[in-house]
Amino acid sequence: MVVTPKPVGRLRSCPNLGSTPMTSFVPIVVPDHNDGRVITFGNKHSGHTYKHVFDMDPSYCCYVLEQEDPSGGMIDFQQWLIPQVGQLTVPREATYEGTAFERLYVEQSNFCDWVLSKEATVPWVKVLQKYLVRKYGCCFCET
Repeated sequence: MVVTPKPVGRLRSCPNLGSTPMTSFVPIVVPDHNDGRVITFGNKHSGHTYKHVFDMDPSYCCYVLEQEDPSGGMIDFQQWLIPQVGQLTVPREATYEGTAFERLYVEQSNFCDWVLSKEATVPWVKVLQKYLVRKYGCCFCET
């Protein structure tokens, strides 16, 4: 299936985002998202499946995606996350809580414009910005 990107002019501005794991990693094989793999690093989610963490803690997933020099099991989890970034959801207690990034673009263009006009300080906003720029080519950074 060929997906045609939305018109670039829809999103008016964004900060200079630089290179990120999301733009530098290209998954060779799209993983089976229900494959039962488990987190083998850190303490917070160690022993939980990738899918469980994806569903229950989008903030943590964004934190993992923002790591520029991951090691060990975090590399595998990061690569597992990349193909499905659009399905990550806005974390609890934030505007549009529980809404998938892809849905935000389709239904909330004013919010996306606002997000892209801000300097992000939290991982989920950084990942959303990078997702919008990578997916729709909507970066109009002033140089």
